[in-house]
Amino acid sequence: MSITLREASEKVGVTRQTLMKAIKTGRVSGQKSDNGEWRIEPVELFRVWPPVNEVQQPLQPDITGSDTPVYRLKTGCCVSRLRNCAKNGTLGENRHNGLP
Repeated sequence: MSITLREASEKVGVTRQTLMKAIKTGRVSGQKSDNGEWRIEPVELFRVWPPVNEVQQPLQPDITGSDTPVYRLKTGCCVSRLRNCAKNGTLGENRHNGLP
């Protein structure tokens, strides 16, 4: 039984636009239903993309909190620099770089 692009996108964690592009380029096969809606067979979908875990992750990351890739990168770099300064005994010399 075929599924809609929306259902397919939730099952594999890609956008509907990605699925539509894959259909148009021939990467996966899909059929247009009588009402004009694109549908994909799950076996065809999983041939190209693995299913995501049962706990669904949002397709768009939450960029409002402190758990963003940029925040983690910045804090990780600062912690790493602080460790290096403490190890080298140059902790007080880096105040001009925004470090204690």
